[in-house]
Amino acid sequence: MAAEIHDLGCLMKDDPKALSCIMIDDRLALKRVIKNSPMKHRILELEVADMEERTFQLKIHCKNGQDALVKLSKAIEALKLEILNANLTLVNDHMLSSLVVKTNIGKLVTKDELKQLILSIIPQFDFIF
Repeated sequence: MAAEIHDLGCLMKDDPKALSCIMIDDRLALKRVIKNSPMKHRILELEVADMEERTFQLKIHCKNGQDALVKLSKAIEALKLEILNANLTLVNDHMLSSLVVKTNIGKLVTKDELKQLILSIIPQFDFIF
């Protein structure tokens, strides 16, 4: 116990706001939180399918983390895509989003071009592929 108190004191001197406490097996455990390092959400799979002219179905499978859905929605909105329908499935730490979107981009885009647009913008919203 004395060693744990000593370790806590050393960590508190470094940066008291960079600590997070969690309970493990009835013991208090400390973990260091890296500040100014946004959590990256890993996209495991991205599929784009044609439905009609300017309408596509997106299937996005990613590791679910804090605010992943919010960031995903912001990325879709940044591309000026109108979300017509959305379905979200969460299983353990995985999130599967199935979206039907309509493009409001001036020219017609193919499903491959839309996929490349999505892949190019998602890093700005803390996603990695």
